[in-house]
Amino acid sequence: MGSDKTQFGLRAKFSITRDGETQYMEHYFVQSDPAIFNISNEVTMNDVFNHFIDQVKGEIEACSERGAGWLAFWPHLLMLLDTNHIGE
Repeated sequence: MGSDKTQFGLRAKFSITRDGETQYMEHYFVQSDPAIFNISNEVTMNDVFNHFIDQVKGEIEACSERGAGWLAFWPHLLMLLDTNHIGE
């Protein structure tokens, strides 16, 4: 049975309005350490994914609390998944 080395990433869109002009930017969040999964540990994969999403939300909320002024478009988040198959 093979395994997959997986790294989650997320692209978030942000906006800010300054002097009546709205500016937009995109930022990519990437899981720092890839995880290795096999078909028998689906629960673990869900846990790792949910932990990654919680980390990203925390980073965005911390930035907002510091008063940066950028707002995230949560409905427009794009999940990126990078998977490499290892073994057989």
